[in-house]
Amino acid sequence: MSYRTSEARAWYVVAVLSMLSIVSYMDRLALGLLVQPIKADLGITDTQIGLLMGPAFALVYAGAALPIAFAIDRSNRKWIIISGVVVWSLATLLSAFATNFTTLFLLRMGVGVGEAVLAPAAVSIIGDLFVRERRPTPMATMIAAQAGGASASFLLVAALLGLAARGALPLPEAIASLPVWRVMLFTIGLPGLVLAVLMALTVSEPKRGGTSEPAGEKPADAAPGDAESMFRSRTSERRFYIAFILGNNLISLILFMMAAWFPTYLIRTFGETAQRVGTIFGACTIVGGIVGSLLVPVVAERFARRGYRDMTLRLAIAFVPLTMITALIATNLSGFTATVLMLALFWIISNSIGALPSVIVTSLARANERARIYAAHMLVQSILAASAGPFLAGYLSDRYFDGDLGKAMTAIIIVACPLSFIALIAAFKPYREAVNGVAAPAATAAATA
Repeated sequence: MSYRTSEARAWYVVAVLSMLSIVSYMDRLALGLLVQPIKADLGITDTQIGLLMGPAFALVYAGAALPIAFAIDRSNRKWIIISGVVVWSLATLLSAFATNFTTLFLLRMGVGVGEAVLAPAAVSIIGDLFVRERRPTPMATMIAAQAGGASASFLLVAALLGLAARGALPLPEAIASLPVWRVMLFTIGLPGLVLAVLMALTVSEPKRGGTSEPAGEKPADAAPGDAESMFRSRTSERRFYIAFILGNNLISLILFMMAAWFPTYLIRTFGETAQRVGTIFGACTIVGGIVGSLLVPVVAERFARRGYRDMTLRLAIAFVPLTMITALIATNLSGFTATVLMLALFWIISNSIGALPSVIVTSLARANERARIYAAHMLVQSILAASAGPFLAGYLSDRYFDGDLGKAMTAIIIVACPLSFIALIAAFKPYREAVNGVAAPAATAAATA
């Protein structure tokens, strides 16, 4: 059944992909609230924790993304997604039984391989379910689900801590009697397996390029179709993607760093319990992540109707200085309540920037290139943001700041934000030309040949 005959069916697929995104981010980020018990149980350092939360996951995620993206652009995306979900869910579940740093490191690599599938495949599928002008809303919905999943991981861990303390977890005794960090990893590995079965039974592979307008049906002033270039030239296109991906991921570096280490920072700095920090941190970030993920696409779409088609990137550029200010304040305040409130504001602003690659790639990229372009973004994100962010904060804390995570995070923020601002400024001109419909006829003809 095509999108043209059933918009509800298309939105059902978005809902399933969104649920998978929530689970993937829970599996990915849950270690952030369990640093102290994992360190105590396995006898490892902040640097090793940084390796688990960063390179163990992110470098494999990066290495797998491009080969998987080539398969996604050519093969059945539904079954590729299902395979990835099964791999990352089993790796998460088995992490509950890791007995040392090396075993946990290898299992985190398995999580990275599995999760490398979802984002580029989802970008490709959603592009084939909705016509170009209607793609920002479903993509923003999925991104908001990712943000919710990232935050829900902290809420879940906090809830598990409370249940474990009362002996109220509905699990077999052999599992329930394990340390709580192991119980949490076992528990959050299960939902992905259930969703994999649901997707296998209820989701069909959409026709590739199925929402492109047939020849002769577009008005003369319409935007290029999905097989055509939105950019003036390939050079302009490359210039945009290189600058945009770099600028976006310098902000993502701060997001990944804060997600990995800020709960521990709150515990160490203010003497709070992991359960209370998990609840408060999760509540702040789930609201901030969802609001932030929807903010720029929704506002930009309203402005686009009035002729301001480049507002998406304009807003992102304006938000970079605000990201820097709120992040620096959050990591240097002396009061717990004020710190948490500033964290929530930071999360809204920074997620407004971090959410944009999915929206922009589905809107600008050709149908047969979406997965590969998004995988290129994932590669940079994995190395620069997801890997370097958590690792550098842990390394700087150990090596130079005697365990002071606030100073370590501050040092990273004051370098990353100005570089992000410069890169996004460089991306603006080719982006403005593309969205305003000034792609050269020669480029369009070559792309459709």
